[in-house]
Amino acid sequence: MKFRPDEIRDLCTASGGRFAVAETQAAFQWCKRLALGHYENFPVGSVLIPKMQRPHFFSVYAFSRIADDIADEPGFTQEERSALLQQYESLLLHHSAQSTHPIFRSLDVSIRVCSIPLQPLLHLLEAFRRDIFFVRPVTFDDIYDYCSYSANPIGELVLRISGAYSTENHRKSNAICTALQMVNFWQDTSTDLQRGRNYYPVTLCGDLSFDAQNLGNDKFYTNFQYILNTVVDTTYTKFDEGQSLIDSIPMMRLRSEIALTVVSGRYILSQVHQLGVNILNHRPALSASSFPSICIRTLKLLMR
Repeated sequence: MKFRPDEIRDLCTASGGRFAVAETQAAFQWCKRLALGHYENFPVGSVLIPKMQRPHFFSVYAFSRIADDIADEPGFTQEERSALLQQYESLLLHHSAQSTHPIFRSLDVSIRVCSIPLQPLLHLLEAFRRDIFFVRPVTFDDIYDYCSYSANPIGELVLRISGAYSTENHRKSNAICTALQMVNFWQDTSTDLQRGRNYYPVTLCGDLSFDAQNLGNDKFYTNFQYILNTVVDTTYTKFDEGQSLIDSIPMMRLRSEIALTVVSGRYILSQVHQLGVNILNHRPALSASSFPSICIRTLKLLMR
């Protein structure tokens, strides 16, 4: 499900414009349709999540999805994106149970029921601001800092909605979420470069240029393969740092959800590595044929 620029503008108004709802149930249904109608490499609100918790996952997903669209969908200048994101943040700060906005009406319930602080939601908005005014990371620390806003809050929200939040679980979740965000960076290499975004750290790449003049020469390919190996290995290390989170979760459904997400992320990372320099022209993604292998690996991870 994609929104036109005029629809996104409506979703940055207090009423929700043409998407306004009169009842909380309708707000949650709207968020559910959005969450299930948008392609993601990783499961959103799957059957592994208890039924009573799914609406809260949908409301949080819808919140982040629209913020992402503000930052990324065509039809806006940078200044317009920044202004719309500021309006969207204002709606978050002044949300209420009486709102007719489908996202903020449902999110108000989720915040109260699941004791969700505003900080992780505000951090997500900060990440989207950074997307609008993109600055290439200089070191891996810059990548980790960006992930602390763009990805790690998602893990915290999952833990809080599931009732599994603790300081230690949060730390492990951060490592997994950072790894998943890094997988997205590497798998989206071809499309990101076309949009002028290069997430490969400057200090790792040295003077290697990713412009059209240099992409086709043998020296570039040789150097890029080394760089790709390095970012893939670094991402695997992040997965390793957080994977014990699975053993720390007492609820089997959540453990299974996290295991499935980790295995899916690792699977795509392996595809990135196999593509090598072809990642510059192709984007790997999960397919129906990969599902049996992912399920088997997930079961092995849960039974270890």
